[in-house]
Amino acid sequence: MILMKFNGRHDNLGDRLIFSCLYNELKRYDKVEFFGSDKSDFIQSPLRFREAFLKALKCYLKGQKVLVFHPPGARFLPREAQKKSKAEKFRDKTTLLAWSLLRAELHIAGISLGKEFDSQHYKRFKSIGVRDKESQISLLDVGINANLCPDMAFLRPPKLPATARQNIMVSLRKETPDDYYDSAYSQLLKPAISLALEACSMLESEICFFSNVEEDREFNVELVAELKTSGLPANYIEESPTDLDYSWFFRDNGVVISNRLHVLLPAMSEGVLPIALVSKDHYKVVNLFKTFGFEEFLVYVEEGAEIKDKVAHLLKYRGRLQKENYDKLCKLKRQVEAYLSSVVKDCGH
Repeated sequence: MILMKFNGRHDNLGDRLIFSCLYNELKRYDKVEFFGSDKSDFIQSPLRFREAFLKALKCYLKGQKVLVFHPPGARFLPREAQKKSKAEKFRDKTTLLAWSLLRAELHIAGISLGKEFDSQHYKRFKSIGVRDKESQISLLDVGINANLCPDMAFLRPPKLPATARQNIMVSLRKETPDDYYDSAYSQLLKPAISLALEACSMLESEICFFSNVEEDREFNVELVAELKTSGLPANYIEESPTDLDYSWFFRDNGVVISNRLHVLLPAMSEGVLPIALVSKDHYKVVNLFKTFGFEEFLVYVEEGAEIKDKVAHLLKYRGRLQKENYDKLCKLKRQVEAYLSSVVKDCGH
């Protein structure tokens, strides 16, 4: 039996994407049940913990293994430090005790860590799959073994390069937890997106902004207004891939510019050229791209005037780069599948 808990954000398409990719892969091996207190359109009928425990107990009594998968994704400390209450600490300890009584194994895959993390938390896991080398090194430095497991979004079947499509899709977040929500980032981002889009003018394409998370809407609308004032044509669209149908959403696009990882990765899987417009402190994107050979697509906002030349270079060699991406994505899909297979089969499934 495999149990999964979703504790991401239902309004964050990235969280939903990687969770659904992990679920679809795990259900190839065994029945998968969701548990937790959340109910939404995304997860219709999650089990309460007591219900999940009783189902797991039945499996245990039959001599079957019980695997509990925690959700994939980034593990950054919140904007404001929050100490666990005594009740939360007690609940955490009793939950661990309950799983240990059933000899359930806890697993986590496709995660990345910030510079600061609770090392004690990761000692509970039978296996840890991290999606970049820096996270792996961070855990090894505190005596915790971890293996590389590419992001769950790489489980999406890659499409052949969409080199004939010219339109540009843009989605940007104003600030990131990687640099502790430094407000200076957005001030660098504004001139950077102007330079990037000026380089794209050779495509004579439509430029559309959208929000992958509702909290990004205000910033993207603001960027569109400022670009129009400066003479760069751009539009904001209310649509977003809420049903995770990226094939439909990116159907007319050949280039995507974003600083959100789960805009860039699904766009790449649809054959779109990615331009990661990030700061040097945006570790979640930077470390993953460097780990899996996509560093050429990192365009740093700190680079100033060089941004335009760098984007122009990517566009010039777009056909070759997208073909290389397709080959890499095929390999990464197999790598994630092999990792999860090894975890599940080692547990007797």
